[in-house]
Amino acid sequence: TEQWFEALPMANIGETARQVYSSLVEFNRTEIPDLLRAKTVEKFRPPVEYIVKNLQKHYVEVGLPLSRKGMKTAALARELQSELAIAYKIIIERIISGDSAQFDRRLLVVALHRALHYLGQTLLQNALIYITWPNGIWREINAIYAYASQNRIHQVPVKSDDTRSGGANTSIEDVFKGLMLFASATPHRLRQSHARLLFDRLGEWSAVTTILTEDDGGTSLGRFNVDLWTDSAPMHNSLRTPMPGKRMAILDVRELLKKLRSDFENAPWDSRGAIQSGRQDVTRPLLRLLIMAWSRPPDRRFVRTKLNFDLQVVAGLHAIYANLNAEEGQP
Repeated sequence: TEQWFEALPMANIGETARQVYSSLVEFNRTEIPDLLRAKTVEKFRPPVEYIVKNLQKHYVEVGLPLSRKGMKTAALARELQSELAIAYKIIIERIISGDSAQFDRRLLVVALHRALHYLGQTLLQNALIYITWPNGIWREINAIYAYASQNRIHQVPVKSDDTRSGGANTSIEDVFKGLMLFASATPHRLRQSHARLLFDRLGEWSAVTTILTEDDGGTSLGRFNVDLWTDSAPMHNSLRTPMPGKRMAILDVRELLKKLRSDFENAPWDSRGAIQSGRQDVTRPLLRLLIMAWSRPPDRRFVRTKLNFDLQVVAGLHAIYANLNAEEGQP
């Protein structure tokens, strides 16, 4: 297997993506011992990360709506992340159901952590092309955290092999808090660059948040809850009354809001400084959007009334300019 990975034509992204995807699909449908499956799927992770990073140039910052090729490329990147999640979910299902030769607690924790990570990557790919969350993905995310917390393995640290995070260990709860933060920031309303920057900062920012075991009954500002038994994303506390018990997870972001408000004073207005530093800074416009999204519930900016009329839409700067200048018979 290692020789096969070494022989991949990494300079040819299209061919590498085709080979890795077809092999990953076949691998997930082959009977393999759990430990061997875990070791093998780890070999898939660096090539998939490299492929997805290079595929993004076809659907990120290229203008919308995407071309047919852009949509197919985005779908391929999303399916690669999804297949990696499936590989770890197979290990989880076999260990929990007792099909494994022996119960390996450490392997189970790592598999839960990795599955949650790649489900999160799937969320990111959906947000980047502004399509809704896949059906069932939040049921799986919520179920993984619910199982881990009920068995008290949600805070077991898992060693990171990601050099970008400084090698910091993270737990299942850390990843889950990050995904709750990402979804509650309504990434479909952000620019693609802002959504990626937000996702990159989730590890740092989720460390300032906490998950409450029960609602303290105070103000609902800065808190989001998710029903762990359903296929639903987190929503603001004021929009759904949290039910007590292990069924509900409540994310408290009030300390994070204090941090962001203090960071706002020192943040730049634009990201031009990233050209010199090589590291993209969180700008004031993005911080303002995040503070608003995490402070109060989303509200409509219009009165909902029943209207029935034909609407002609003009799309594109050239067409809009032509309409503005046309004296009669607008195109």
